[in-house]
Amino acid sequence: MSKHKTYRLWGIEILAHNLKPMQYGSAMRACKKLGEGWRMPTYQECLILQDLADLGVGDLKLPDDGDSYWTNERGQESGSIVVWSPSDPDLFYDALGKPASCFARPVRSL
Repeated sequence: MSKHKTYRLWGIEILAHNLKPMQYGSAMRACKKLGEGWRMPTYQECLILQDLADLGVGDLKLPDDGDSYWTNERGQESGSIVVWSPSDPDLFYDALGKPASCFARPVRSL
């Protein structure tokens, strides 16, 4: 059981709040500090986060349009870290050339 406020839905546990914008390495360390199994979400999990925010589940809210989130995925061609933007959930781009700081919303598998 997590000592942090979380939501358990659809096979994942989701931290109830965003971590402040930070560089990727800092975001990875912040996830590890939460405890065993915490990580950045996958692309599919980002879409779940968007759906939950749209439905108003608990206090799951996403930042303003234009903000981006780190994921735990890498671009197929470039190998760079992939960033997801809730302002356009179909937009899933490599972090190459993007801002160095993004939000993090840790999750872990149940």
